[in-house]
Formats: sequence, C-alpha cells, structure tokens
Amino acid sequence: MYEYIKVIRDYINNPRKQHFLLKNRALWFQLCSCMDVIEDSELAITAYSEGNFRESDGDKLLVIYGLLQALFLQQDAVINLCESLKIHETIDNYPKLKVIREIRNDSIGHPTKRNGRKGLPNSYNFISRSSLAYRGFELYSNYGNGQSENKNIAIPKLIAEQRKYISEILNSVINTLNEENINHKKEFRMEKLVSIFPPTLDYHFEKVFETIITSKAASFGEVNLLQIDKTLNAFREVLEPQAKTIERF
Repeated sequence: MYEYIKVIRDYINNPRKQHFLLKNRALWFQLCSCMDVIEDSELAITAYSEGNFRESDGDKLLVIYGLLQALFLQQDAVINLCESLKIHETIDNYPKLKVIREIRNDSIGHPTKRNGRKGLPNSYNFISRSSLAYRGFELYSNYGNGQSENKNIAIPKLIAEQRKYISEILNSVINTLNEENINHKKEFRMEKLVSIFPPTLDYHFEKVFETIITSKAASFGEVNLLQIDKTLNAFREVLEPQAKTIERF
C-alpha cells in the first residue's frame, strides 16, 4: 500500500495539480486524511500479520477488534480518497470487500443487535472465546425468527482479499492521474511559453532602470515599459485558457 500512496502523493504534490486541488480546501484535507489513514491502517494490518499474539483472551480480542476495525477504516479511506479526486468508485463494485465489512459489523461493529439484511430479521452475535486464534475465530449468530448459524472467520484470507482489491482501486487511481497528466501534456505540447518572451526583454528592463536613475526623458522609459507590459499580457492570455482546461480534470 505504501508504494501506491507514495505515487499518489507525487502526483497530487505536483504544483499544477496541487494548485487546483487546493481550490477546494475540504476535499484537499479529506485527501490528505485518507492517505494517512490508508498507511496507518496498513501498519495495523501488518502488525497482525506478523502474529504477535499474547496468550490471554483479552489480548486476543483486543487484537481482533483492532484488526477488523483497521480493515473497515482502510476501505472507507480508499473510497473517500477517490471521492476527493472526483473519481467515481464504491465498495458496491467489490463484493469481497463488502463481505469483510459485514463480518466486521456482525462481530465487533454492532453485534448485540444487528439490523436485518436481505429480508433477514435482526441478528444477535458473539465471538466464541474458545475459538480465538491467529487464524481467526468462530462467529455465532441467532436470529429473531429462531434460526441460528455459526461461521468460521479466517482472518488471513480476509487480509489477502482486502489487499488484493484495495490495490486494484489504488492502481486505478494512479492510472487515472497518469492519464490526466499525459492528456494535459498532449494538449499543450505545441505551446512553448518561452517563445512569448522576446530576446530583447533584458534590454527593455535595462532601459527602464536607466530612466529611473538618470535624467533621460520619461517617454524613453515609457516606451520600454510598454513593451514589458505587452509581453506580460501575452503570457497571461496563454495561461488563462490552460488554467480553465486543467480545471476540467
């Protein structure tokens, strides 16, 4: 995940891109928060993967609670990152990620009274303490209609699936940012801004300064000052259409 976020940071910190992102401060702050949370949650997921479990049930529960919450937060952060960059993406496009969210909600999100889904009545859930292990746990659910079920939650599998699909989303974001950059360069590849500035510009500046510090007629300095002003206006006229084009991305 860190490699993806590093690439995204490089794109958004490009002065051209950052200038337009900063026009909406709320989305800019959202984007920064998302990148930090994606990296921080990955730290938590990696710590779990290293298997530093202690022996007590309390420690195991704390680790599992934290791991499932980290998975949930990372998903939210990735989708909100897309939103901040005006890239349309939702968890609904990734059924495996939705399953992880449901497991989190059933086991540690809202276990004591889980609102029914897909026509099911409310469920009342708990983790079997005796099943707690690095590989996962047993989740027991009872329903208001008298039905019950138990599921084996394999945590390493959840982590693998999360990383697979989160990586896909972030890679898609990078491709979009790269395509935007390429399109911008293509559109303005024939625009050579340096050609706007005449080779005599230094001369005009020199003559303006001469007029300021000597007794030469003001009209002499004015002629050269008008040439400098003409060059700046030409530069402004070229930049304004480009700025409007960038804002479309």
